[in-house]
Formats: sequence, structure tokens, C-alpha cells
Amino acid sequence: MESGPASPGQAGSDELEQVHWLQRVIAGLGVFFAFVIGIAILKSAREALPFLVVPFLPTVWPLFARQQRTFRHRCLVVGTTLCVLGVLLACVGMFFVIPSNVMLLLAVAADPRRKSVLARIRTAVAVGVAGLITAGACVMFGNVLAGPAGYSVEFAGDANAVTGGDGLSGATSVSSGPSGTPGRTRLTITYSTSLFGDERRELREYLESLPDAGPVEDCGRGPCR
Repeated sequence: MESGPASPGQAGSDELEQVHWLQRVIAGLGVFFAFVIGIAILKSAREALPFLVVPFLPTVWPLFARQQRTFRHRCLVVGTTLCVLGVLLACVGMFFVIPSNVMLLLAVAADPRRKSVLARIRTAVAVGVAGLITAGACVMFGNVLAGPAGYSVEFAGDANAVTGGDGLSGATSVSSGPSGTPGRTRLTITYSTSLFGDERRELREYLESLPDAGPVEDCGRGPCR
């Protein structure tokens, strides 16, 4: 005997059991953040690849869930576990796993089909926080693609006495060559765009303190002369 068509109430209940597209988008952004952060780390430390795979792979797991219950469970387990580990192991650099797993926790609440006021408030908060994290990740991704910035300065003396100095500890690369003026050297350094403002200022001040230093040229993200 064939069953009749599902009632509106049953159809609505079945729909609520499926993962909402907004939840998938927020969880997917978490995977995107893991990718962005991984690329940023690999650009400065390629040997870190094995350490990136282990904490980032679990962020993909919730995306394969089709049922709401399974999706929420996976997001909570992976998000909570890795966020706690990120805080406890921040001293060894594990803090980088936190943003992508915060997104998984936000995805749990981001179901606009729930009719209670509290559920809608949770959805709005989840979407808002996800938007802020997404904006930050996009800025970071732009910096990664743009590459390093640099300074260039002309000074009196031998570059060998300078290139090994502690004042250049924030530089990612250092090169030197004749400036075209007898007895003077052109020093060019690049630094990561993730370098903090105070660190950039200290780097510039060090270049300005070199013997008989000329004006420090800020090359931005273009090639230094």
C-alpha cells in the first residue's frame, strides 16, 4: 500500500534535519581560513608542512555531513577540541588553528529556519562574527599574495659589517651592492607584511643609524632601486 504525500508539518521537519546552506558556507569559510593561514606559514617556513596537515584536516570533516545532527556534532567536536588545543599550546604556535575552528562553532548556531527568538539571535551573531573574521582573513590573504615590502638605503662602509647585525632580525632577505658613489654601499632589505608597526619602525631606525646613512627609501611592495 503506497503512502500518501507528506504533510506540510512532516516536510518542514524533514527540511530542518538537513544542513542549511548558510551553515555550510560558514563552515566552508573555516576551511578557507585554514588554507590561507597555512599558505602564510608555508611562505616563511616550508618545513612546517607536516605540522599544518594534522590540525587543519579535521576542519573539512563537518562539510561531508548531510544531516543536521551529524553536522552539529562534528562542528562541536572538532571546533571545541582544536580551539582548546590552540589556547593551551599557543606558546608553541598552535594559536593559528583558532580562527578556522571558531567558524565551525559559529556554524552550529547559524540556522535561520529555527523559529525561536533566541535561535534567530544566535544566527545573527554567528553571521556577524563570521563576517568580521572573513574580512580579516581576506586582508591577510591579500598581504600573502602581495608579497613582502622593503627598504633601501645608501651608507658609508662595508655591507659585511651590517648584514649580520641584530638590527636586521626582522628582515626576510638582505642584499647589498655598490651605490655608484665611491666608498658607499646600497643596502636593500625586504620584510614580511605581517611585521608589526613597532617592528617596522625599529627596522627603519636601524637603517637610519648606519654610518653616514642617506634617506631610507620605502619601496612598499614594489622593487627597490
